[in-house]
Amino acid sequence: MRLAFLLFFVLTTTTVAQSPVTTAIDKSERDAAIEALVTKVGAGYVLPDLSERIIQALRSANRDREYDGKGPREFVDAGESHTAECQP
Repeated sequence: MRLAFLLFFVLTTTTVAQSPVTTAIDKSERDAAIEALVTKVGAGYVLPDLSERIIQALRSANRDREYDGKGPREFVDAGESHTAECQP
C-alpha cells in the first residue's frame, strides 16, 4: 500500500510542480502514469496476490474512466483509494 502511494506521488509530483493552476490530467499522461505504476507494482510488490489485485483495480478504474477530469491531487487520491480497496 505504501509503495503504491509513493509511486503515485512520485509520478504526479512533476505534473503538480509544473502547473500552479489545477487542471485535469490528460488521457495520455494518466495512461502513462497508470502503466508505470502497474509495471513497478508488478515487478516489486512484496505480496504477489495483492499486487495482482492492485493492478486489476487500477486498470479497471482507468478503463472505466474513473480518473477522467481529475487534477493531479484528485488523481492521486482516487488511485490511493483504489489500492486501499484491495487490502485484505
